[in-house]
Amino acid sequence: MTDTFQQVSGNLDYDGNRLFLFFSPTIVVDQTNAPTIFNTSLAATDVSASAVAGAKHVVAFKNHMFYSGMSSTPQEMVFSEPFDEDGFTASDGAGSIKVDDTIVGLKVFRD
Repeated sequence: MTDTFQQVSGNLDYDGNRLFLFFSPTIVVDQTNAPTIFNTSLAATDVSASAVAGAKHVVAFKNHMFYSGMSSTPQEMVFSEPFDEDGFTASDGAGSIKVDDTIVGLKVFRD
C-alpha cells in the first residue's frame, strides 16, 4: 500500500501502517482510478460516474456516499443518490457542492 491510499467509505481506513475493514460493502479510492466497491463476497465493481474518477476521499453519511479530492475538480464534493453508491442522477437525490478552495479531507460530524 502507498501513502496515497487515504480513506475508504468509513468502512476501511489506512493510517499509513494498518488497514482496517469493518463492514461491507467497502469502497476503495486511490486518487487515480474510479472508486471500487467490494461486496461481502469481495467481488469488485467500479463506480461508473466519471465525476468521481480519481477521488481521494470517500465517506458515508445519511445513506449517501460523498466523494472528493478529484484532481480535475479539487474544490468539488459529489454525493450519490440515497442507498446507491453508484447512482448520480440529480432528480434521484444526487448532486455536488463546490467550495472556494481545495477540499483536503472529509469527516462525518454528527448524525
